Amino acid sequence: IGSLILLLLSSWIMVHAASKIAHLLDIKLSLIGGTIVAVGTSFPELVLDLHAIRRKEYALALGDLFGSSLLNISFILGLLLLINPHLSLAYAWQVLPFTAFIIGWLIQTLVRKKSFTLVDGSICLATFLLSIGWSIMQL
Repeated sequence: IGSLILLLLSSWIMVHAASKIAHLLDIKLSLIGGTIVAVGTSFPELVLDLHAIRRKEYALALGDLFGSSLLNISFILGLLLLINPHLSLAYAWQVLPFTAFIIGWLIQTLVRKKSFTLVDGSICLATFLLSIGWSIMQL
């Protein structure tokens, strides 16, 4: 119960602080959500995944990766659209090309070979950095 209360309180603080930062810097909330908040809320998953990889529990890391992606895209987006069905998804057009590229890259890699390489990891990281840069340039 205490952890749930701390989670709810920290979520409220994060939303409030992100809104204030966007207002003070005069930038779009979607940029703050797509960069600072997204990276900040992904750190616990990153730590879990790094520990799983160190222990050679690769299935746990992949399950977390794909599970959280599915949860965010389907469940969270579904809730948003149930609460506000006229919600503008204009920000999605900024990140959609990068997301589609990564999904396409993963699919073609899975179809063509059995394992991923350092090149694949480098392409994923470079695509992430490009998407952040692109979002910042759209200010």
